[in-house]
Amino acid sequence: MNIRVKAFITPGSFNLPEAFAIDGMNVGPFFPHVIEVGKDLDSSDSESIQGFIEKVERLCVCLFLTDYSPRLVDGYLYNQIPVMPLSKEGLFGLNMLFKLGSPVKIERYTQPQFEHIKSIMGNNAWLFNVSDKMKEFNLNPTLVIDWYTFFQTNINIEQKVSLIMRGFGQIFVMRANIGQANYQKIASALLLLIPGLEGLFTSNSDDNSDITFKFATVGSLFYTKYASEDFLKALNAKKLSYQEINELFRSLYKLRSDVAHGTFSRITRHSNWEPLLRILKIGCMDATRRYADPQQMLFALGMLEKHIIALIHGAKLNLNKGVQIIEQLAEK
Repeated sequence: MNIRVKAFITPGSFNLPEAFAIDGMNVGPFFPHVIEVGKDLDSSDSESIQGFIEKVERLCVCLFLTDYSPRLVDGYLYNQIPVMPLSKEGLFGLNMLFKLGSPVKIERYTQPQFEHIKSIMGNNAWLFNVSDKMKEFNLNPTLVIDWYTFFQTNINIEQKVSLIMRGFGQIFVMRANIGQANYQKIASALLLLIPGLEGLFTSNSDDNSDITFKFATVGSLFYTKYASEDFLKALNAKKLSYQEINELFRSLYKLRSDVAHGTFSRITRHSNWEPLLRILKIGCMDATRRYADPQQMLFALGMLEKHIIALIHGAKLNLNKGVQIIEQLAEK
């Protein structure tokens, strides 16, 4: 028996155009800042339901790469309770929907929640210098579909970019609620963001070289070769030099290592964030300062997104090369 299943993605887009179709799903605005994704599914087929969940998660990553706002599936809803009993597989599939996302009711989206969603979008738009051109900051369905098609045959890259998106997602939520930001939450974002980048930069590698060296070197090569100056200029950013991006990536990986290896207190030190703040030109460089300012930390990580997005866009067709990019460039 067929049921209509919907997923709700937040935040939406300030100017989501008319609904469009992608891989059998209908995508369109639910409320101004919530995207609705609908599809008819066989209630007895758990694989069909699991497939829908995976497609929605893929769509989130494609939306992120199109207008740079991290996305999250806020919940799922099926609008019809089947009269006939579901098979065990069907029940398992529907239970998955509720475990992965809370059941959504229209009344759930209250005005305060709308304001919160808009504040996240507003912070993102302001950071990318588009707040004064919000009507032009549209979600382009063609680009969404292009990324979706790419990820269908590059699932490993999709999974890594998904981690990166989730890391930036936590960062932007904290920026929208700056009073709730703290070192622990920033550490949590780093543990999503950096492993995602590490997966892109160190794939196809052996275990014989220093991981920090590989992370910084390969990431810097990808960025230097593929990140477009024009792309960054459109985001009100200037392309960094090889030396700058290399130092930045080294500092990032060291912060991640501090968290992962139990030396968490180090990420609170201003000196360990100084390279990011200096390279991205954020805040005052007070050498005597002991503790890093969480607001400056979040701003630096938010500004970093511009450079990571530019790298991913430019290196799209080469991201699966990983460390092999070193040999490729050496041959030229």
